Amino acid sequence: LKRRIKDFFLGCYLPHAYRHASEQCVNPAKIVFLEAKEKGIPDSFETLYDRITTGYSYEVMFISLGQNRVSIKQYYRNCKQAVVEIATAGYVVLNDALDIVSFLPLRPETKIVQLWHACGACKKWGMSTADLIFGGTRKDLLRHPFYRNISLVTVSSPEVSWAYIE
Repeated sequence: LKRRIKDFFLGCYLPHAYRHASEQCVNPAKIVFLEAKEKGIPDSFETLYDRITTGYSYEVMFISLGQNRVSIKQYYRNCKQAVVEIATAGYVVLNDALDIVSFLPLRPETKIVQLWHACGACKKWGMSTADLIFGGTRKDLLRHPFYRNISLVTVSSPEVSWAYIE
């Protein structure tokens, strides 16, 4: 039942909410910082967030989904709110993988920027986490991918870019 609810939520409900919100124009000056778990702005967002909100005229918003901190019902509401905001954003900044972004029929005007919450040389992500204690199963990662709509990815050095491409 949980899997079917998640499939419906990611595959139907959120894309429908996104398409409906996409009836409005994209605001190229709107930047959404989207966080899965933390209540406040995480360290990996701080420098960029501070720089953008100081001396520039961007419309910047921070959204925390509250994953593992709020009820599942509230989490789903937070996801819907985020999707509605993403639909009109020029940029969305992530610091962690988010499956809700991968399932959206993303508009070409919107760019998803992936920052990281840990150093890339010490990190595993994507299929590198399949079947590990902290990762999903290979089947689940294929069913609910996290990185489908990423436009830009930061890397700690050019020498490790191969791992991000993988």
